[in-house]
Amino acid sequence: MSFDLIFILVLISFMLLIFFSFSKSSGWSQLSEKYKNKNEFDGVIIKNISANFSKDVYFNGIFNIGVNEHFLLLSINPFFKFFTPNLLVPINDLSFSLENRNLIFKFKIEFKEYPDIFFCITKRNAKKLGLEV
Repeated sequence: MSFDLIFILVLISFMLLIFFSFSKSSGWSQLSEKYKNKNEFDGVIIKNISANFSKDVYFNGIFNIGVNEHFLLLSINPFFKFFTPNLLVPINDLSFSLENRNLIFKFKIEFKEYPDIFFCITKRNAKKLGLEV
């Protein structure tokens, strides 16, 4: 085997390991057991934003969030989508609050059935989606 092929295989393995660890540490894999969705979404969607999941997991510019009257859609851009299927969460399964632990991501979205899993987005993006505390 050539060095180039070995390098590519190691790089791909490393990237898959990173994607898998993000899925586990953010809580996405646990949420996907209940909220996994493959259907089209009709609502306001903001693409390519950043979010702070759980404690120290950041999705920088690869996160998409949408909202309509009944649901919140969570997705990751296609290149980074390994181990992170789209999620469609009923609004009633969520709670919203303002958080002062971070300078940028102050709008906190928590999952009522999964109290250890949450994420924060900017107040500006929450306002674009029509989400309020």
